[in-house]
Parts: sequence; C-alpha cells; structure tokens
Amino acid sequence: LTFKDLISMEIPLFMPSLKLQTSISSSHEGWGCGLWEQEELWARHFCKLVRVSHRLPQSSFFRHPYVQRFSGAADLVDQIETLGCTGLEALSRDAKQWNAMLLEDDLEFWKLAITTLVVSSTTRKKTLQLKVPGRAALPFELPQV
Repeated sequence: LTFKDLISMEIPLFMPSLKLQTSISSSHEGWGCGLWEQEELWARHFCKLVRVSHRLPQSSFFRHPYVQRFSGAADLVDQIETLGCTGLEALSRDAKQWNAMLLEDDLEFWKLAITTLVVSSTTRKKTLQLKVPGRAALPFELPQV
C-alpha cells in the first residue's frame, strides 16, 4: 500500500521522526550525490545527509497533520500504549475529518477549473471565429456545466 492509500483508510499512522528517518535514508545509495562519488567517504555521507534532511520535510508523510512520529521502537510502543484505543480512535476521526475537508477543497477546485475552461473556451471560440469565419475554435466541444 502507498502512503496515500493508508491516509485514505484513515487509520492511525506512525512514522519515524525526521532525525530517525534521515539516519535511515542517508544510509542508502544515491540521493543526487553522484558528483561526490570519487570523494572521501565522509564527504559522500555529508552530501546525502544534507540532501535527505532537506527533502524529507517536503514529503507528504512529513506534512500530513495526523501522522504520529516516533524516535525509536521504545518511543513507538510508548506512544501506542499511552494513546490506547480511545486516542487511536480520536486520531482516526480527526484524519477522517481532514480527508473530508481535502475532498471538499478538491471538488471546489475542479468545479472552478472546469468552469474557467468552459468560459475561456467559449470566449476563445468566439474570438477565433471572428478571425477565421467558418472554422471551429476547438476540435471538440467541452461539456456544459
């Protein structure tokens, strides 16, 4: 399952903290540090550490408000035990409300985008028809909203 799938399921999610995830991710190859391949080991590790610590906060699983962060296995167990069923259910409810707000926002965006395209197309079609009589402005018709 992808992160998006897990978020859509509205289950409580626990993911490594920035510090823990940075240490895990920076141990893998690459991360755009190819120019440093011939350099000292410390320089390659530093490059990856800087790139990973810059990119991770931009990722969706660090920006989603209902993802819980843990700094290690003991912290994860402690958080789950402290939250208990009631706290986990509350996280699930909050995630559900968040997803509903996102869906509402997406629907509003797409309604506005399609309406704008239709209006723009109609205006453009009239303009093009004035310039080239007898020719259609677009090779297809947009649906009426």
